Amino acid sequence: MENMGQLIREYRKRKSMTLKQLADKANISVSFLSELERGISNFSIATLKKIAQALEISTLGFKDTEENIEVLDFKTPTDSNYKDYSNDVKVVKSNHRIKIEFPGFSTVSELLTPDFNRRMEALYMKMKPDFYSGPEPIIDPKGEKFLYILEGTANITIYNETYSLSKGDSIYYPADAPFHFRSTSESAVEVIIVITPPGL
Repeated sequence: MENMGQLIREYRKRKSMTLKQLADKANISVSFLSELERGISNFSIATLKKIAQALEISTLGFKDTEENIEVLDFKTPTDSNYKDYSNDVKVVKSNHRIKIEFPGFSTVSELLTPDFNRRMEALYMKMKPDFYSGPEPIIDPKGEKFLYILEGTANITIYNETYSLSKGDSIYYPADAPFHFRSTSESAVEVIIVITPPGL
C-alpha cells in the first residue's frame, strides 16, 4: 500500500492541506492517515473513498500505475463546468475500457461509460471469491445506485439489513446508504454497478 500512501500525500500537498485538515475532512484520525501515507497501515475501500471525497478527486487518482496520474475532480450538478445533459453518442469498445485496479484489493473494475463528465457512471467489477468490502461501510455522495449480479452470489448489507443475491438478481438503493459487500460464491463474482451522480 506504500504507493497508494505516497499518492495520497502528493494530492494532499497539491491541495495545500495538512494531515489534520485532511483527516478531519475524511473523518479519520491524524495518526491513522499518517500511517496510511507511510504505507504501514492497510486501506479499506470505505477509507479510500472517504479520502478521495475529502480531496475532491476520483478514486481513479489512486490507481496503481507507472504513468503520471492526472487528478480527476468530482463534478456535481452545481459545478459550473458540469454538463446539464450529454448530447453526444459514444461507443466504448470492450477492449478500450478504462481498467481500474487498486493494490491490495481483490477486485478489478472497468468503466463502461466513456468518461466522468456524465450524469451517471457504469462499472463492470470482478471480485475474487473471498472478497469483502470491510467492516467500515462504503458511503457514496447522495444519489442513486443500481447493482446487477452477472455471475456468482453475494450478500449485500444496506442499513444493517442483509440481502442475498444470485446471478440475474439486482438491487436499487440510495448511494449514500451505508453499504457492505461480501462474496458468498466459490468462484469469482461479476457485477455491473450504475451510480448517479458519478461517485467512483
